[in-house]
Amino acid sequence: MLALATNLNLRECGICLPAHYMAYIALPPRFIFAKMSIYCIIFAKICHGCVTKIPTATMVNISPVIFAHHRRKDGTYPVKICVTFRRGRKYLPTTIYCRQADLTRSLKIKNPDITAKVNAVCDRLRAEAASLNPFDLEGRDVEWVTARITEAMRRQDFRLDFFAWADGALKEKTPGNRGKYVTALRAFERFLGRRECDINDITHAMLVEFADFCDRGTKLAWSRLTGQVRETGKERVGKISPHYLSKLSHLYDAAKDRYNDEDGGAVVIPRSPFRRLDMTPPHPTTGQKALPAEVIQAMIDDDKCSAPVRRSLDIFLVGFALMGANLADLWEARPPEGRWWAYNRRKTRNRRADGAYIRCEVSAAISPLLARLGAGTNRAWWLPALRRSGKNASVAGQTVNRNLKTWCDKHGVERFTYYAGRHTWATWARKLGVEKATVDEALGHVGDYRVTDIYAERDWERIAEAAQKVLALVRW
Repeated sequence: MLALATNLNLRECGICLPAHYMAYIALPPRFIFAKMSIYCIIFAKICHGCVTKIPTATMVNISPVIFAHHRRKDGTYPVKICVTFRRGRKYLPTTIYCRQADLTRSLKIKNPDITAKVNAVCDRLRAEAASLNPFDLEGRDVEWVTARITEAMRRQDFRLDFFAWADGALKEKTPGNRGKYVTALRAFERFLGRRECDINDITHAMLVEFADFCDRGTKLAWSRLTGQVRETGKERVGKISPHYLSKLSHLYDAAKDRYNDEDGGAVVIPRSPFRRLDMTPPHPTTGQKALPAEVIQAMIDDDKCSAPVRRSLDIFLVGFALMGANLADLWEARPPEGRWWAYNRRKTRNRRADGAYIRCEVSAAISPLLARLGAGTNRAWWLPALRRSGKNASVAGQTVNRNLKTWCDKHGVERFTYYAGRHTWATWARKLGVEKATVDEALGHVGDYRVTDIYAERDWERIAEAAQKVLALVRW
């Protein structure tokens, strides 16, 4: 009776169901077992009010086939998988081939080894076909069924080495930004003990252990010259794992965007292991203090140092006077027009709608410094001496920082790098009462940039007045 009720999907109204049951048990046994389908049809017609129509899933048949006209020149026959659904057929190719000795006269496989391989493929296809929702099969054809089955198998067979994918994706990054990703990948490699990991093997638990591994490790340093990461032996201060995890997460999400087809139902990378991780970076710190006015004044007045050191001091002071301009921006600076130097900050130009446009006044106080750096002697570049300090901005920065280190050691000053000039300018400006918004505009920060800034033109004269107040704190 349960099987009958299942086939008819009867409503339990309390009147018709007993009637059906009495008619069912009154039939001869031979009629019950041999004519069950006819009985169901009869009662569906007679008591249609008690029967609700439900989708009936047509069976998907999967079987191997070999065609005589597909015989290859080497005498082998390719094995194909025939998918049959609602009188439609679809043939799927395989990498299995049979020789004439492996087949019967009717082209049936008799080799047990080949039979085992073919059965394994058919079993996988049948398992995927059985997992399809019968309600989804309504109105579908064999093409749709075959596409769903093959997509499911493709997801199971998908393999992507995370490191190999990352190496290819990093080729599109800028050299300066690439180093951060390389450092994170090297740390992940040290954690795994190998440079190989399938992307679907990355789990939340693995990343939690990786974060703990990073935070209790030693500092790593990446050389732009050699492209290698080395251990510094220094103890790590604060948490570094959020920085590493954010880089790895970016690469992971890029792989999902590249290989997943969510609209088509082909999701080969289903996991999101980074979603529940705390990747909020700690409060940013420059690692350097603002320099006192005495140190800046000593750098201006020092005329007994060597030529390379003097050139590095001039580069530092020019960047400081130009509202803490980054060395990379000075490296690619074109000659200014009149008293204004306009540029697009390299670090944030791709993250702001205005291209991180900055315009700063070139004070007459730094004219001697600019003259020593060759300003005005080259039509293409503003500071030729800086261009001669290295083959690119990174190498030039290392040269400048090395000379600044020499100067600090000679004068007994705590060591600092070129970036300290930017931090010093911002600190002095705030102490002079300059508004934070004005300092942000002068530095070209991306964090406080709002949509209003796209429409409202910035007052560069007001920013220039703030810069003059900072320069007035020392004698040029």
